[in-house]
Amino acid sequence: MKINRELAWITGLMRQKGIRFWVDSGTLLGLVRDGKLLAHDHDIDMGMWADDRSLLEDILPEVQKNGYRVLSRSYRGQVYRYLFIPKRDSNRLLVDLNLFRIAEGHAWCPLIYPKGNPYSRPHPLYYLFGAVRFMINYIFERAPNLEVERWPWTLISRVYAWWVPQEFFRELIFLEADLSVPKAYHEYLQYRYGQWEVPQKEWDFYRQDGGIRRICPADLFDG
Repeated sequence: MKINRELAWITGLMRQKGIRFWVDSGTLLGLVRDGKLLAHDHDIDMGMWADDRSLLEDILPEVQKNGYRVLSRSYRGQVYRYLFIPKRDSNRLLVDLNLFRIAEGHAWCPLIYPKGNPYSRPHPLYYLFGAVRFMINYIFERAPNLEVERWPWTLISRVYAWWVPQEFFRELIFLEADLSVPKAYHEYLQYRYGQWEVPQKEWDFYRQDGGIRRICPADLFDG
């Protein structure tokens, strides 16, 4: 199994601190199916329990010292996502870390879904909306802290949810070195991707991923 330097570094750092984490999504798929990260992936996908956030915050200075900017995203006043953005080396991968909580037997985490343009060409408002969306993205995607339910971010996005049976993340194992994954990772990949063993030429992440619910978390449960 081929593990790149960013993945080895961040998983080792988190394991040393005692954080309960797992490699997730496309990163897990690539490592299990291909023995390496997916060629088209530009980030490292990871999950952890929100209860361990204080442990994670202890390593953030080390993350910054290693050349990353640390961004956080919040929903209803609770941080649910950290992004570690390389400051200088464009060949380094972004680290995308979701913090999961428990509700009704499921592990859940907010997920941002970009709104489509409500207008069509050649309507003048089509181009105006596009310009507004570009500016909001440019300004707020670089924000150190972002509350995703606040205006004007809500003009261009809505909040959906990761919604995964809790059992998948209850027991973790190490595939190799510090590489923590769900113990039933084959079943988990089946839940997420269906026929995960076969690469899909066309994949609609928001519509086909079995772990996504296209509904606001507040409408899934009283959260």
